[in-house]
Amino acid sequence: MGFLTIMKKQKIKDKEIKCLLLGLDNSGKSTIVKGLQDITCETTTTTTAKEITPTVGFSIKSVTYSSYLINIWDIGGQKSLRPFWNNYFDKIDCLLWCVDIYDKSRINESMEALKRNLESVEIEGDIVIPVIILLNKVDLIDTMTDGNNNNNNNYGNTDFLSTYSFLEKEMVGNSKNNNYTIIQCSGITHLGLKELLVNIIIGK
Repeated sequence: MGFLTIMKKQKIKDKEIKCLLLGLDNSGKSTIVKGLQDITCETTTTTTAKEITPTVGFSIKSVTYSSYLINIWDIGGQKSLRPFWNNYFDKIDCLLWCVDIYDKSRINESMEALKRNLESVEIEGDIVIPVIILLNKVDLIDTMTDGNNNNNNNYGNTDFLSTYSFLEKEMVGNSKNNNYTIIQCSGITHLGLKELLVNIIIGK
């Protein structure tokens, strides 16, 4: 293999980013992946949540943005799969952690799962992985009518702000990994997804 061939392959490799997308079941991971595909392909179609099939096992999707090839490993969030999550951390450039911000009954469960996985990986490899926490489904909060919602699992803008502060404190408390970003987003409306792509590239 010639020197120029090696340099060309290295250049291509430098433009590739491997992202691991994790989160509890029904947090909207696959919808975010579909949304990223939509905005990078500049499609005009609108995706509904019912059209997205939850990931069973894992899937790998790729999007191109700003000359970077971003490979997203979307791993299922079912309880039976969570013990195997840390097997996918090898050689990743970024961890995307998806939180269903609309279901406050599972916020603690999600953050505990995130911390367990980060601690496990750091103990084994003594590494710090850039983390982007995706507060997904903010479109559901924005469309709520205050005072007319009787579901205690869901909440409005005031509770959203307190949850955002809680998540920041949780990550700051994880002193070994301060390389994190929190992004409000929606896989359905595509809110925050371009910001996500920019942050993935910045963290490369």
